[in-house]
Amino acid sequence: MVNAMNCTQDLQEILSQSQALVSLLETYEGKVDEREHLIEEIHKLLDKREGLIQQLKQYSSVELKSNTELNGAILALEPHIKACLQKVFADIKASRKLIVSKMHSREKYRNPYASMPFDGAFLDKRK
Repeated sequence: MVNAMNCTQDLQEILSQSQALVSLLETYEGKVDEREHLIEEIHKLLDKREGLIQQLKQYSSVELKSNTELNGAILALEPHIKACLQKVFADIKASRKLIVSKMHSREKYRNPYASMPFDGAFLDKRK
């Protein structure tokens, strides 16, 4: 019975961590200056959540299946968490692509002939 209570407590903790993650991800507006702080918070919550999920492996499947309400609530949040994380990832990817393109254009401005082929160069063999 004690083991079943611990299982329920762990599932409740996973649910609360999942809800905190969802609320954090929903507050993200795509601002670059707040992104680094957001990523740190996401990592903290995901690490806590991962540790709790690892703890669930010690319980039997009967104990885990007995908490259908908590399991359903956790599983219902998963697609939303995944979609929000994909949005943040796509935003980071777009920012990175923009930075890379700016670097290339700056480099082409500094040295416009760097990408020119050397084909047709005249070499004088006479001394």
